[in-house]
Amino acid sequence: MGGGIFAGDADDTVYILHGSCVAGVVDGQEGADNLYFGASGTIDSSSIGAKYLNFENLGLYVDGDTWLTGDWILNLESTVTSGGSLTLNSSLSGPSLNNQGTATFNGPVSFSSQVTNSGALSATDTFSANSLENTGSATATFDGNTTIDDGVNNSGTLSSSSTFSAGSLNNSGTVGFYGVTNINGGVMNTGTLNAANHLTASNLGNKGRAYFSGKAVIGGKVSNQGYLEVNGSLGAKNLTNSGPAVINGRALIAGSTQNSGTLNVNGLLSTVTLANTGLINGTGVIHSDIINAGVISPGNSIGTLNVASSVTFEPGSTFIAERGGNGSCDLLSVSGMVTINGGTLSTTSLPRALYTDGFSWELITAGDGVSGAFDYIECQPNSAVLSLGQKAEGSTLNLVVNRRSYGEFGTGGAAQTGRGLDSLMPLALGQMENFLLSLDFGLKANQIGQVISALNPEMYTAFSAASLNSGELFDKAMAWRMQDLPKRRPNTETHASGGWNMWARALGLWVDQDQTNGFRGYGQSTGGGALGADYALNHWLAAGLAAGVTRSHLSWGNVNYAGEIYALHTGFYAKAAYQGGYARLTASYARLDNSASRQINFQGTHLSAKPGFEADLFAASLTLGYELRFEKWLFEPKAGLKFQSLQEQGFTENGAGFLGLNIADRDTNSLGSNLGFGLSRPFKTESWEILPTLEFSWLHRLEHDRPSLQAAFKGYGSAPFTVYGADLPQDLWLTEAGIQMSVQPDLDLYLHYNLAWADDYQAQALTAGLTISF
Repeated sequence: MGGGIFAGDADDTVYILHGSCVAGVVDGQEGADNLYFGASGTIDSSSIGAKYLNFENLGLYVDGDTWLTGDWILNLESTVTSGGSLTLNSSLSGPSLNNQGTATFNGPVSFSSQVTNSGALSATDTFSANSLENTGSATATFDGNTTIDDGVNNSGTLSSSSTFSAGSLNNSGTVGFYGVTNINGGVMNTGTLNAANHLTASNLGNKGRAYFSGKAVIGGKVSNQGYLEVNGSLGAKNLTNSGPAVINGRALIAGSTQNSGTLNVNGLLSTVTLANTGLINGTGVIHSDIINAGVISPGNSIGTLNVASSVTFEPGSTFIAERGGNGSCDLLSVSGMVTINGGTLSTTSLPRALYTDGFSWELITAGDGVSGAFDYIECQPNSAVLSLGQKAEGSTLNLVVNRRSYGEFGTGGAAQTGRGLDSLMPLALGQMENFLLSLDFGLKANQIGQVISALNPEMYTAFSAASLNSGELFDKAMAWRMQDLPKRRPNTETHASGGWNMWARALGLWVDQDQTNGFRGYGQSTGGGALGADYALNHWLAAGLAAGVTRSHLSWGNVNYAGEIYALHTGFYAKAAYQGGYARLTASYARLDNSASRQINFQGTHLSAKPGFEADLFAASLTLGYELRFEKWLFEPKAGLKFQSLQEQGFTENGAGFLGLNIADRDTNSLGSNLGFGLSRPFKTESWEILPTLEFSWLHRLEHDRPSLQAAFKGYGSAPFTVYGADLPQDLWLTEAGIQMSVQPDLDLYLHYNLAWADDYQAQALTAGLTISF
């Protein structure tokens, strides 16, 4: 426009829409006139005084892309950038700002009223306003010193890289403070707040996400219901947390802290008292007395949480400790006292490993000691063998593995075998380790009982008892011969000097040992024969030699075991008589060849151990008696001692794989006394003579070794264990009935039956034979 614009004399308003498009002057003339620049292009404030005359108020209404030069002082409405941009490279002051487009201020800017931004606002120099409303998807970036006298309401994105001051902050969007920030009032955050430098505020209410990587000083209370993360430092009067709060740096709380959310302390938390009804975890340090009615779980995975004061666990509280199979565990380390008034100890599932009884994890250490105990331990292993317990020892509380002995799942020798398995805990490898793990973590109590019963080598102890019995049978054959040396006729000489006698006997023995106190019984059937010859040196002394062979078969009820003993016996016997009294002596040796078959069957496992071993048996007996004759009756009181020593070789089981056993050499000794009497009376016809006999006696074992064995699983000789068998009866009652018949002067026939019995024990012997005299 080539000319000028002249307003009327009233209160006029003039809009300049295209910058310096007027060549002449613009004159408002009389009245209170308003001048608005709504132009695009470049407008220089220095041209206003020369070209724009008599205007009392100046304002901006920007609709296009506008660049302002010079210093601008506005006293009219907000500067609005609608659909365009406003760029200022000098200073600007005015009452308010309403930015809906792009506003870039590269010089000092000051607004006495509110700044409303729904577009993009950038200030690189100082910026001040009474209040700031940053809305919606708007962005506000302040790179210079910023002062907002009243409050800041942000629902968009706001960032400051320099000093930022405000009366208050209400954020539901995203705020980033990277310079020194001072909020005179409170901060309410429901969006994302990131303070990377220095922040001060009177209080903080957080329902969104708040990050402090610098120094935050809150004069009053911090209340977190959202997510709070302190990577720098946080100072406050009080802290109330009901959301997740992570302290990786330092939190210095002058008063108390109440936590009903999750408080993760990986740095330092210092507070007067900490009342917890939520969760406390982390690997940092807490300077406070903690009253825990919630959950404390040290570490983030496995780690240590340190408390530089005291901790009290209230009823209903929980302590969670994560454990590793290598013995690692969460730890609560307290410098003061830990008081446990109940609650729950919760831990992770027991890792699958072999644990010795008493293996433990240190859960709590306390400089002033630990008192009390938790009411309950969660996550007990699903095991019949293993359970978890707690053990307070002075300054520590440990989580302890309580291990039931495998022996508790069996009786007798099976129990002893189970205790032998116990000794493999720190040693087992490979197949044995996997086997024991299956017992600990895979089988029920009754199944474990079946396993240790199948592994029980107690059957071998029956070979000891059966060997003593077979030796006793042969020795009794010699004793029976000495009873028949005198022709028990009244008023005859005991021996005829210079006489030879040859004899032979068939031998049979049946033994039944019942199960006693959980130890297996056994059955024995023995057959064999003995031959002997003796010579009457004179009327008072006779001596002889004997040899024999026996074969014994052993059985164990319904158990699929088998055993055989082949024995070759030799012996010496002698009898001396004088004026009705006599002494009888026997001495014998037997070589025994043993074989066995032990089936090991359980849970799909079927093995057969078939060992063989040899043994030596030495025995000697001495009997003293006296013959009292009453007409045709002969009454003989007698007493005796008998000693047996059995030496069995060790052996290795074959066919049982890693469950096979090595059995050590073993000795079994027995010393017994015998007290009783015999009664006999001969009957004679014209062609033959018959002599029935009847004896009663009591056998008492003065000393005896209980049949036992020492075994070790193959490859684990350093962990031997002892298994006992059913004990030999200490007292036995014996009854013997016999008959001797002389059919010719030099030929006698014999038949004897012997019964020995005690509680849970019975043995029957039957022998028949003949004697030829020369």
